Amino acid sequence: MSVDLVIIGAGGFAQEVAWVALQQRDRWHVRGFLGDRETSAFLALPLLGPVESYKAQPDAKFVIARGAPRSRHAICTLMFDITDDRFATLIDPSVRCHASVSFGSGSIICAGVVATVDILVGRHTIVNLNSTIGHQSRIGDFCTIAPLAAVSGNVTLEDGVEIGTGAVIRQGLRIGRGAMVGMGAVVTRDVGENECVVGNPARRLKMLPPFESGR
Repeated sequence: MSVDLVIIGAGGFAQEVAWVALQQRDRWHVRGFLGDRETSAFLALPLLGPVESYKAQPDAKFVIARGAPRSRHAICTLMFDITDDRFATLIDPSVRCHASVSFGSGSIICAGVVATVDILVGRHTIVNLNSTIGHQSRIGDFCTIAPLAAVSGNVTLEDGVEIGTGAVIRQGLRIGRGAMVGMGAVVTRDVGENECVVGNPARRLKMLPPFESGR
């Protein structure tokens, strides 16, 4: 029997997330979107109300379809009374990974992703289209790995890290909490907490506000 799913967000990425779920109708029944804009007519799925109305969906599971880590964290904090088991983990059928790979509650793993072996992905993390994660990597909570990014083996992404489209992370590095790696960057050294780096090789552009810890 399929489980009712409510997607939090009503923009383009929310529609992509709906596509992931709609490919698995035996597992998920998409009830609709919660959001603040009328873009949710995608495949006749309704806008159910604003994000704050989540309590009107007591028997559904949720997934937060917002690309920015800080935005997802803020929504999850708003939904403080929702336990982890009420958040769905969505994995596109095309994803390739070994049985030793685990994905946390609320995470979204999009089409074409390859995650090899012995990888831990935390809660509410997005691994987007055609990105790769190498062996023994540890990906924290509320991370975003954008399309076509390459995370090499033994890499650690702490909570709230954002990796831009097409970025490359060298093997064995640590990217600190709340850091951002710009689009197309080539990261050859560790990145500190809340540091934004860009370029090839990647260098600091600016510092970001601290990423809050916890739910």
